[in-house]
Amino acid sequence: MDIIWDIVKDLPTVGVLKEKILDLDTKLGALETENSILSSDLRKANIQIDKLTEENKRIKEQINPPIEQNEPLAKIAHEILMFFGKQDDSIPNNYVPQQIQGDATAISYHLTDLTERNYLENAASNRGEGGRRRLTQKGKKYVMDHSS
Repeated sequence: MDIIWDIVKDLPTVGVLKEKILDLDTKLGALETENSILSSDLRKANIQIDKLTEENKRIKEQINPPIEQNEPLAKIAHEILMFFGKQDDSIPNNYVPQQIQGDATAISYHLTDLTERNYLENAASNRGEGGRRRLTQKGKKYVMDHSS
């Protein structure tokens, strides 16, 4: 701004220009202050976002712990896989509880768990059937390893 003062100091409209320059200089200072405040707020917000992201991740892991892929299977899960191993094709989800002795809720839970653990996979189903599942390669290997 000093260079501008040197250029305009001898002009007849110096008063008007000087007033405009002072006004612009004031506005510039206010904008620089606001920018500084906003930059500081942004840094604080990013720190808070990082903290909340970590906390969210930690809470999700507490609610849904990661599935251990090598965790031994429950007896009913073993029976489900062995039943699938005897079938030639995919099986309707609602057919499995009828064929395996046990609580339907537990069977449904283990069907989902076996799917999440990649022993079973969802297969194409006919209308109104409620979905089908079939063995994956991992499931077939399990059946082969545990067949007598």
